[in-house]
Parts: sequence; structure tokens; C-alpha cells
Amino acid sequence: MGRVPRLPVFGTMVDLPYAGPVLCGLYLVWMINLFNFMGGIDGSGFLGLMVALLSLWCGQATPALFWAWFILIGCFMVDATTTLVRRVRRGERFHEAHRSHAYQYAARQFGAHRPVTLAVGAINLLWLLPIAVALGLGWFDGVAGLAIAYVPLLWLAFRFKAGIRTAQESCA
Repeated sequence: MGRVPRLPVFGTMVDLPYAGPVLCGLYLVWMINLFNFMGGIDGSGFLGLMVALLSLWCGQATPALFWAWFILIGCFMVDATTTLVRRVRRGERFHEAHRSHAYQYAARQFGAHRPVTLAVGAINLLWLLPIAVALGLGWFDGVAGLAIAYVPLLWLAFRFKAGIRTAQESCA
């Protein structure tokens, strides 16, 4: 892992090796308290852009890290892509607000965001992280790792009706 460069703060050079992890931790605490893990209007666009840029940056150093990043954002990627594809195929305006993500359907089905947020966290820690680490260690190819990680997530996206508006409305 690369070091954070020393930064000038009020004329003094400050070494901030833990600034990134501390800020990420604080953001997660804030988001968990809101029980709105996907971000919504709380900056999901910015967060997605930052993750994309970091994955490209890491991928330049080691291609396996690029694949590892895509595995780690699997819950979001599979839900968002499945929803987008289904909405476009139906001729809906994909850029307009909607409530047809699998995550949103699951939250309505369980009556709260908390159990779904905890389930997504468990999937990230217990399923996606070990696969990403194994890929980073060179145990298998990036495409194979992505397939291993995403196939069960695709099943969940279809199970929770990602992108199917009529099924979603019957649950509300």
C-alpha cells in the first residue's frame, strides 16, 4: 500500500499516514447511523467516481488490484447494472429517479434498511473480500475471480427483483 505524501499545514510538513483510513471509518460510522448504505443523495455519484479513479490508479501498478476493486464493489455494480439493463430494455427513462433497485426492494420487504445494510456488509466482508484478497495474491485470474464473486450476487439481484417496477410496487 502506498504512503500518503507529507502535506504542508500552516507552514509545517505533516505526515498523515492514517488520514484516509480514519476518514473512511468516520464516513462508514455516519452512513451506518443513517442506515442508508448505498449513499442515495448523500454523495453516491462522487463516491462512485472516486472508487473508479482509485481502481484505475491501483490497476496501473498491479492489474490484479483493478479486478480486486471491481470485486469489492460487487453489490453495488450488480444491483445498479441489473436495474439499469432491465429499465433500458423496457424503454424507461433510465436517468430519472426510481425505486427499483434490489437493495430498495429488500429494504421494503424487510421493513427497514438496517437488516439489508448489515447483510450487504456481511456479503462484502465474508464473500467479496476473501475473493479479492485471493485474487490479489495471484491465486486465480481476474475474470475468474469476478465470475466467482458476481454469480451469487446476480442471483440475489434477480431474487430481489432489481429493475422490475411492477414487482417493486406490489411490495410497497
